[in-house]
Order: sequence, then structure tokens, then C-alpha cells
Amino acid sequence: MNEKSAEIPEFYINGMKVAVSPFDLTLEMGVQEVAQVAPDTVGTVEVQSAVRPTVRIRMSPLYAILLSRVLDKAMQDYQQKNGYLQLPQDVLTKLGLL
Repeated sequence: MNEKSAEIPEFYINGMKVAVSPFDLTLEMGVQEVAQVAPDTVGTVEVQSAVRPTVRIRMSPLYAILLSRVLDKAMQDYQQKNGYLQLPQDVLTKLGLL
């Protein structure tokens, strides 16, 4: 690793929040933390999760569209080389992507 790349912070994320206004888009990204709630009278356990924010990224809506297209192309190329990644239907439904 060279000296320049050592200065760039590195993050792992598996959860995010998105906020959009006419002037900017904000991505708040972090690590999903799962908290288990005590079992109810029938023995089922309720699981709750929240994202612990790690980094906040702001950009213009125009740049967000460009980023979306670049990421889409990168993932198409990846899947072409490595096989299709199947996203869980319940996750897509929860995010309003179906």
C-alpha cells in the first residue's frame, strides 16, 4: 500500500439510509446491528435491527444518477464474469424495489 492510499479511510457497510432534496442526496451508511427482544408468550422471538452510522456521503442529484449508472455497469460486469447474484425478494419488497 502506498502512502497516499493509507490516508483514505476504509469502511465496511451493510446498511444505509438515503435522503434526497432538490439540491443534494445524502447516503448515511453503516453496519447493521441486530438486537434480539425477549420471547413472547408463544415462544417466538422478535428481532429488531438498526444501522449504526459509520460514514455520511453527500452529493448532487446529478452526480447520484451518474454514480448509480457506474455502479450498475460495474455489477453487470461482475455478474457476467462471476455469475448472477440473486437478491432476496423480501429485501427488494421491503425497499420498494419490486
